[in-house]
Amino acid sequence: MDPADATLARAFGYPYDRPAGSFVFDGLTGALGPLPRRDVAAGRIPVLAIGSNAAPEQLARKFGPGDDAATIPVTTARLRDHDVVFAARLTAYGACPATFVRCDAVAAHVHVTWLTPAQLERMDASEGVHAPEPAYRRVEVAASAVELGPVPGLDEPPAAVWAYESTAGPLRLAATPVALAAIPAERRVWPARSVRAVLAELAAIWGAPDAEAVARTAVGDSVTRDEWNRRLAGGV
Repeated sequence: MDPADATLARAFGYPYDRPAGSFVFDGLTGALGPLPRRDVAAGRIPVLAIGSNAAPEQLARKFGPGDDAATIPVTTARLRDHDVVFAARLTAYGACPATFVRCDAVAAHVHVTWLTPAQLERMDASEGVHAPEPAYRRVEVAASAVELGPVPGLDEPPAAVWAYESTAGPLRLAATPVALAAIPAERRVWPARSVRAVLAELAAIWGAPDAEAVARTAVGDSVTRDEWNRRLAGGV
């Protein structure tokens, strides 16, 4: 594949293909399997996957291949009274990533990754939680907001469920957040877009040629990307 095509595929493909149901990701082989009948949550910490962290493609980047410690159960969930929207930042791989915000009566269809403490440390690092200028903060989500799908062996709801929230806040176009079209939601009220459509709107605002130019610049020119991120954080 042409490197330019690979760059655009990664940028525009966000949040990548996410199985509709629950599964187990095997970091050693990259394979997916069904949930076992045993207690999959034992010794693990539930972390919402609102965007690409539910995609095997992204899990493989963060935990594999060849990582025999990276078996990760991933289960379905509904995030009540919230929607999954674009964050007000561009990533080093050219996408506009996800965050979540409160929106009464909306229920977003998300996933939960069940992580060991060591896996949680790696996930934190991948989200830039401990960077000098953190991209995300890990926050506890109210138990009442998370409706878990079936989790084998789980008799009681977990004491806490965590999620990654963008430190830049939500992207706002025409004064409203913009939902990720790839993430299903019930009773959604905000406009929903693809990454490509959002980058096209930003290109028009900033005078860039097109969405492709925004993605390529975000990947190849960190100075311009940082400037764009400052503008996004200030309201585009």
